Amino acid sequence: MTTTARSPVTLLLLAVILGSCQLNLSAQARSQITQAPFCIDGYFYPSGWMGDADYGTKYVQFNDQWKANCHSIPCVKVTYLPGPKSWAGVYWQFPDGNWGDQAGRNIAGARKLVFWARGERGGELVTFKVGGVNQKRYRDSLERVLGPVALKTEWQAYEIDLVGTDTSSVIGAFAWVASATGNPEGLTFYLDDICFK
Repeated sequence: MTTTARSPVTLLLLAVILGSCQLNLSAQARSQITQAPFCIDGYFYPSGWMGDADYGTKYVQFNDQWKANCHSIPCVKVTYLPGPKSWAGVYWQFPDGNWGDQAGRNIAGARKLVFWARGERGGELVTFKVGGVNQKRYRDSLERVLGPVALKTEWQAYEIDLVGTDTSSVIGAFAWVASATGNPEGLTFYLDDICFK
């Protein structure tokens, strides 16, 4: 058996290349860590449409640039008219459109998720959650649910307690879910200032 001797220059070049690759991997790993507090706009995307929302805007209208009677402008306006599945929802996901094909975002220091919501008429029943995406290779490392909540016409702050949860891989940072059972005629509601704190 013969071995090929490598010159000192070749070994030095290999060390530099390997070191560079390791630094790039470390930088990528660090870039996925997001330190609370922060609001989810620009970090997570309202791309996870579910239930009747699978049919697009036929049953769910979603406007994240709404400017009338917001808690802070712009806010999100959601209108849902029950369709064949009798429920609908939207997840804010990372990366955009991720149902578990890619790893989620590592959120450091988050003790709660706080958001503001109001109903158009009052009494709208909506469930809110953090995490729960768990059907593919990568999964949310947590799932916390609030509700169903009966919304009021005035803006109110809500929070989902995250103390003691694992936030090392968050794919679905926030979701709303509404059903035809709780809202037989449909509903319109508004969301704003969705933030990890």
